[in-house]
Amino acid sequence: MSQDAAARVERVDSDYLRVRVGALARVPGNPFGATVRPVGQGWAFLVEALPNPLFNHVMGLTAACVDSLPELAAWYAGHGKPLRVDVVPAQAAPGLFAALAAEGLTQTGFYAGLYAEASRVVTGGPADPSVHIGLLDPAEFAGVYATGFGFPDRHRAAMAESVRVLAGRSDVRFYGARIGTVVAGVGLLFLADGVGYLATAATLPEYRGRGVQGALVRHRAAAAREAGCDLIVGHTATGSASQRTMERNGLRLAYTKALWSGAG
Repeated sequence: MSQDAAARVERVDSDYLRVRVGALARVPGNPFGATVRPVGQGWAFLVEALPNPLFNHVMGLTAACVDSLPELAAWYAGHGKPLRVDVVPAQAAPGLFAALAAEGLTQTGFYAGLYAEASRVVTGGPADPSVHIGLLDPAEFAGVYATGFGFPDRHRAAMAESVRVLAGRSDVRFYGARIGTVVAGVGLLFLADGVGYLATAATLPEYRGRGVQGALVRHRAAAAREAGCDLIVGHTATGSASQRTMERNGLRLAYTKALWSGAG
């Protein structure tokens, strides 16, 4: 794929997180301690109330900005978090890796960015005819999301609020997959600059293996195409069931990014 397309794959993830954490920061009194701050051409995200690396990491850091690493490390440490930095292949450089290592970070994992041209992704109906996809109330979406991921009780409110705060945005759509009268799974669609981002999704444990997420991928991809998007994007843990689901429905690997983390 082209460097421009790869940049769009990463940028939509950053855009989504800026919208999501930014909305959380605007909750009156900012009870969850959410912050979005620019770092060169990238962004640093922080949500004090949550330990999840998704909400506490740096994206878009380049070798030109390594002088900011000590201050970033101190900032995160001041909030009880380790410094975490995502490195995509386009930003990889010996100077960046050396600076990360000098700051005490080590590579701790990988994350996959996937994409498909909107005209090529699978957009048919669910494989299981008992699965029905439709728009869902954001509050109900948030509840299924928190339950599906099995977040600890002390974090459930913050995780649910982190999606509920997106209600009413024209670039966000909440979808639910019903089996009978039960909302068995959920999937969010974020629209930005011609990209349909298959964002936040979860399935209730007792309904896994029923094709719920596959149906949500296809439905959201179709909705994105109808909205005029030319690119469909998803991000997921490398080698995960989510990656396999996306690949079965026409998405393919754009890149694997390295996750670097400090102690803590």
